[in-house]
Amino acid sequence: MHRSVGEALAVLSRRTDANLAQRVSGEEYEVGLSRRDGSDTTWVYIGAGPREYLELSLESARQLADVLARQLPEEGRSG
Repeated sequence: MHRSVGEALAVLSRRTDANLAQRVSGEEYEVGLSRRDGSDTTWVYIGAGPREYLELSLESARQLADVLARQLPEEGRSG
């Protein structure tokens, strides 16, 4: 397994439980890349440990970044 040096990212997240109660909290996520030996696929890991994470292919991560860039308000614009 090959892994990049992870980069820490402080985030503010919101969770909604089964009763629709919402909780906002500060967390630290790690963002990094990994690839299994012999594999051609590199994965982007975004997560806060083994119970809470997302792994996307490089292409999917690029698509996500493009969508986020379109959806996020520009600086100085309310959204």
